[in-house]
Amino acid sequence: PASSGRSPPPKAPSLPRRQPPHTPDELQFAKRTLQKLVQDSHFFPVHDKNNRVQTIRESEIDFGSVLGKGGFCEVRSASLKYSMLG
Repeated sequence: PASSGRSPPPKAPSLPRRQPPHTPDELQFAKRTLQKLVQDSHFFPVHDKNNRVQTIRESEIDFGSVLGKGGFCEVRSASLKYSMLG
């Protein structure tokens, strides 16, 4: 059939692909790694004497538009659905 000359409607932004949950060992390793990064750091603010790092869940994030794509990743704008300060 002949083309109607119309361009297809723009695609709605897709959400990131859901990843499988991490194992408890992977989560502990990540926690230890982050704690070590913030120790004596001038870049990462210290929240308490144990260098605890706050965590957020995927459900607490508003995913925005795609900012760029690479060979193995996609970078999106993102923001928290609520303030973690109060």
